[in-house]
Amino acid sequence: MIGDTIETAGWVLLAAAGVLLLMACVNVSNLLMVRATTRRTEMAVRAALGASGGRLARQLFTESMILAVGGGLLGLLAAITVLPVVKAIGAARIPRLDAARLDGQALVVGLVAVAVVAALCGLAPVVQMRAGQLARSLVGTRGSGGDPGRRVRSIFVTAQVAMTVVLLAGTGLMFRSFVELLRVDPGFEVEGTLAFKIDMPDAAYSAEEREGLIPMLREAVRSVPGVVEVGATAVDPFSGNALANFVASEERTPDRAADFTPVHWRVVTPGFFAAMGMELMGGRTFEDRDGWDDGIPVVIGTSLAQAMWEERDPIGRRLVWGDPEGSRMTVVGVVEDLRDVSLMEQALPIIYRSHRSIPWAVMTMVARVEGDPTSVIPGIRARLAEVAPDLPVGEARSLKENLGWAVAEPRFNLQMLSTFAVLGLLMAIIGVYGLTAFDVRRRMPEIGIRLSLGAEPRQIQRMIIMQGMSTTLVGVAVGLALAWG
Repeated sequence: MIGDTIETAGWVLLAAAGVLLLMACVNVSNLLMVRATTRRTEMAVRAALGASGGRLARQLFTESMILAVGGGLLGLLAAITVLPVVKAIGAARIPRLDAARLDGQALVVGLVAVAVVAALCGLAPVVQMRAGQLARSLVGTRGSGGDPGRRVRSIFVTAQVAMTVVLLAGTGLMFRSFVELLRVDPGFEVEGTLAFKIDMPDAAYSAEEREGLIPMLREAVRSVPGVVEVGATAVDPFSGNALANFVASEERTPDRAADFTPVHWRVVTPGFFAAMGMELMGGRTFEDRDGWDDGIPVVIGTSLAQAMWEERDPIGRRLVWGDPEGSRMTVVGVVEDLRDVSLMEQALPIIYRSHRSIPWAVMTMVARVEGDPTSVIPGIRARLAEVAPDLPVGEARSLKENLGWAVAEPRFNLQMLSTFAVLGLLMAIIGVYGLTAFDVRRRMPEIGIRLSLGAEPRQIQRMIIMQGMSTTLVGVAVGLALAWG
């Protein structure tokens, strides 16, 4: 119902959320392992007094479950608070986002995630609590060799840094794609344009009445001070709507419709191309006299001209509409290609037909305005009310807003992924800091001995920083390899 593009973006964001959850598990596991390391003597005493390995494991799992449940409840509260903000950010273009809610299915997924987190986080300290290690803990082993969990914690931090790099790399690539998307030429001048919808339903207006009404409305709007040019189109730019059909050159008409060239098509009025600021590449645009009686004149985009006749002049050539028996149309002009459906796709072959030949019921009037487009809205509404007082006129807006809709989805995805990446970076920083701080605290006697033997504090600092950096750099290297994949 929502399309492949939205679905793919949803999977990407879900995967990023999964990576964040995994990073949280790694962080909490590291903290629990540190805590378990400081409690090895306590656990050894419990074991010496008769507690079995299973009993100790259940205690550690219970503690991790309490943490997971507490975190899950806080996460649920945060989700309830943040969901309206997310819906407001993506409301412009994300289909059905307004219907998003925390229902029973979402709560079940949350409960399962809590159980998985508790199992993953509780597993790491349990591994450390093997009988032999507990027995040695009563001896009071010190130094770097007395902490068998240090290597595991370092691996965890390395994995955390690697996952952060993957998130940051994905965010960077998406940001670069978004910047490139903003540079795409839509084929018309966005600045200084105003659009509003005109609805002429069949029940109230006949085809002949619509054909005569549109020129009157154009003249009325054009008479408003500040309005330079006015035209109308059946497809509102970047509304998500599109009209499609098939055409062929009359010179090489295929025997069947399946071999025709697929095209987008638009019903437009005279003045539309000037109002949109589209460049005329050859021939002419529509005139008020154009209609059925002169060979159905059409204007085409440069892509269609190239596909039909390559380097030859298309002006005056004829197209066949729909199938071999379809109507014949004469090309009177060529304009630059228009991207008014999606900026993320190549401009498709497009053909424009006159409103006189197809009196479309719902048209979008486009006015090119000097200065601020919104300044002429009251004058336009007053003139339209004078000409057609019963005509429903939609809300006026700048085409710049339409262009904003066109990039709303990638902007939303970028905002979400950037948030995940920042959270991941913060978790990685906490993980590296936690490992380094615990390592320094555990090695205080060793550091004291080094200082007493003449080591400078700066040398100690450099040693600790280099050890932390080695873990981080390995994580960066692994993350870059994963991001490249």
